[in-house]
Amino acid sequence: YAMAAWLILQVADVIAEPLLLPEWFQRSVVIAAILGFPFVAALSWVFDLTVSGLVETEPNATDNRRPLGYPSLAVATLCLIGLSVFISNQWETEINVVNIETKIASLAIIPFEGSSAMTQPHLTRLSDELTARLSNHPSLRLASDDAIRALSPNTDLSSDAAQLGVQYILSGTVAVGDKGIDLTISLFDEAEGEEIWSRDFQNAQLYVVNDLVVDELLGFLDLKTTGSSLLTTNANAYDLYLRGLQSAAANADDEEAIELFQQALVEDPRFPLPHASLCRHQVQQYRLSRSLEAFESAERFCFRALTLDNGSLEVHEAMGQIYTTSGQMDKARDSFNAALAINPQHFKSRLGLARTYLSEDPIIVETILTGLMRDQPGDPSVYSALQNLYFTLGRYEDAVEPARWSLKLNPNSEGAKLNLAGNLMLAGNFSESKQMLQTMLAEDFSRTGDIHSILATVYFFEGEYSDAAKLYNEALSREPQNALFVRNLADATWHLSGSLAAQPLFEDVVELGQRHLQINADDIEVLSCLVVAYGSLGNQEGLESTLQPLLQLAGSDPQVHYDAAVAYSRLGNAELSFQQATMAKDIGYPSALIQADPDLKGAGVSRLLEI
Repeated sequence: YAMAAWLILQVADVIAEPLLLPEWFQRSVVIAAILGFPFVAALSWVFDLTVSGLVETEPNATDNRRPLGYPSLAVATLCLIGLSVFISNQWETEINVVNIETKIASLAIIPFEGSSAMTQPHLTRLSDELTARLSNHPSLRLASDDAIRALSPNTDLSSDAAQLGVQYILSGTVAVGDKGIDLTISLFDEAEGEEIWSRDFQNAQLYVVNDLVVDELLGFLDLKTTGSSLLTTNANAYDLYLRGLQSAAANADDEEAIELFQQALVEDPRFPLPHASLCRHQVQQYRLSRSLEAFESAERFCFRALTLDNGSLEVHEAMGQIYTTSGQMDKARDSFNAALAINPQHFKSRLGLARTYLSEDPIIVETILTGLMRDQPGDPSVYSALQNLYFTLGRYEDAVEPARWSLKLNPNSEGAKLNLAGNLMLAGNFSESKQMLQTMLAEDFSRTGDIHSILATVYFFEGEYSDAAKLYNEALSREPQNALFVRNLADATWHLSGSLAAQPLFEDVVELGQRHLQINADDIEVLSCLVVAYGSLGNQEGLESTLQPLLQLAGSDPQVHYDAAVAYSRLGNAELSFQQATMAKDIGYPSALIQADPDLKGAGVSRLLEI
């Protein structure tokens, strides 16, 4: 047995490194060998291995060998005792590791300020890069950017810490020194009610100053330091990167920011931070345009960034966002979980992970959001996610309240205003929704077509098809590849000018929808648009072949059943239209919209569903 075990251990040692097997592999083989010995020793006392196979030992043979059995048992006992001590030590070590890692410090990094009006604005973006770097630390929970932006002006640090749900607040001022950067930082402790630590970095090199801050801050907080994270030694590349961050902060769609990031890469092609910034920029472009080109570009930049720095939490989170937007929830979860493996406390990744379960497991979503509300009570995006949960469940009236809270915390947010206006519309409150949307349009509030589309939908349900068509056209001028906008315009055209006039538009929906399905074959919104398009074109076979798998994917989504009711009404099948409309209403689709829908009125459905 010893010879066989030794041979197995030698093989395990040889293959472990080339096959990149984890560290526990060899340890497991050793433990298995030790555990096997007492059993083999006991069996060898009772059985003999002969040319005839395994046979029970003869009584007289047993008597002859019995003296050897006791030493074997003694050795086996010692092995078991040694193994028990080994496992006990390992268990204690694992417990100690867990105890160390569960020590969490909560911190908010307030954007740095220039020490004077002469300080170059881009130097204050050092706080953004510091936030990104500290986000990778598994024992730090950082306040989110949205929560920090939602802070009320002229409040004291204690109030800010309470709203952010953190113990520490880090602030700083930056200036240009004689030979480098002068950075002064201070740390406020909410429990102490005062500043507990400060540090001056005089004439530090720009590209290393945050390394110095990270090492000293983590040391002061008694957290494990991460070692040097220097990602470039090119001062010009780092300066261009910070200038790009400043430009992007002023305008997320700024071409100047892209150019600055690209110039940084010319200086240092292997500098991962500009690649990560270009990745985030392209993700934002895809979220705005939903174009296939933007999706492919975003994915390409993100993969390149991960090639250079696979430990970039920001890039994993950005990839989660692009996959969520494209409806690829399995890939999105993998990306968010990769980010959370780096830092389980990362707010955006936890929130992103919750959103991937919106249409599948509301309990998981609610559990994650409850934890986020406890950790980040002042973040508007948590309330936004809660209203999304209610929206997905068809509880539109319940969604209004968290949508109002989100807007209260972030009054200038386009997304918060749109969420509230959309939920008000779905709850049947057309007048307040219309007033909000008209105000947003007057302010030229958005680059996307969402405002125009939601307001057009209000007009559609009020029977103002001409106004609805104009606004849908305006939405499409901003997002020409949005299949939902094309479908909505086709619906308005159907009732404004007739089915023949709408036919080319529905054909466009089919073509565009098929292209989007190349990215994600399970895109519920696109499939639902195709159901209406096939029904409007009289293609019952296409409708059925699309609807059946869609119901398996999203049978609990009231919008899917509503769209199926519209499609069947246009095919002239009032019975199936009624069945689908009834299902939509039963699982949460607003009765007010069913009763106002012109197709369901024409099929007699809305009258039958009156309460």
